[in-house]
Amino acid sequence: MTFRVILAIAALAAVAGCSSPVYRGSVASFGDATQAAAQAQTKRLSTLSDSQISDIRGDLAQNGVLLAYAPECALLAVPGSSIDDCKVVRRDGAPIDNPESFASIAALNKAMGEYGANLAALAADASEDGAAFNTSLTNLAVSVEGLSAALGGAGTKDQFEAVGAAFGGIGTATFAGARTSKLREIIVAVDPQIQQATALLSAASEALTLSEVTTSLQRVERAERALASAYANNASTRDVQRLQDRLFDEVAALKRSAAARDAYANIGQTHAKLAKASRDRASKEDLQGSIVELSKLVKLLSESADPF
Repeated sequence: MTFRVILAIAALAAVAGCSSPVYRGSVASFGDATQAAAQAQTKRLSTLSDSQISDIRGDLAQNGVLLAYAPECALLAVPGSSIDDCKVVRRDGAPIDNPESFASIAALNKAMGEYGANLAALAADASEDGAAFNTSLTNLAVSVEGLSAALGGAGTKDQFEAVGAAFGGIGTATFAGARTSKLREIIVAVDPQIQQATALLSAASEALTLSEVTTSLQRVERAERALASAYANNASTRDVQRLQDRLFDEVAALKRSAAARDAYANIGQTHAKLAKASRDRASKEDLQGSIVELSKLVKLLSESADPF
């Protein structure tokens, strides 16, 4: 994905004198980068949830907690039984801790990814079929509705009215100018919601980095203690080398976690730049500014594309 976006930005710079294709290309590149950022954030949330599950189960084992399956599991063959009631339980009756679900952030992140994907699709739509264009428009409207729902309906009445008006269809218009005008209108109207969403997701990203670094540091410390214990107990050279390799690997993982960068702050800034270019009818100077911002965003995503 990153390589494609870089090529798109290079192409945009080469045709900067033609405002409509450059504008649509800028928007498409932004959409691709936003979708990539959302996918990366989803992976981080999933990794954190898996880590919490591992820690909870490790504590149960270390504390010698006796486990069993719930009696409801035996009833699953009976029609109408609830699958959710079949689970592992503690024999002492105490509840088993659950990992945090991060449901609201996950939903907002998913909505941002869908917005990026559908925005890119709409910007890249070169079809002369007005019905096909309106289908792309509808898909983008659905993703914006999902974004609003994930934000909990945050926004003023004027903002909602502006967004609704922006998504009015353009009938069977086939001219690229009419479609580009509609794209500009949508980006301007949706920008307040994008700014709210990216601010929340940026804060979540920073919290994720703190959690990842803390967890990774704990693993480094465990690896160091294991190596020290091996030395103290005159372990074989092979075992010592294995534990040394583990310590090297854990320190490298710690550095990768600490190097993770928040893409969402940059996404918010870039969308604001696109909104400004949209209001100003996408002047050459504003488009070049957008391309510069997109270049920064692509570099940022490239640096943190695989932090684990």
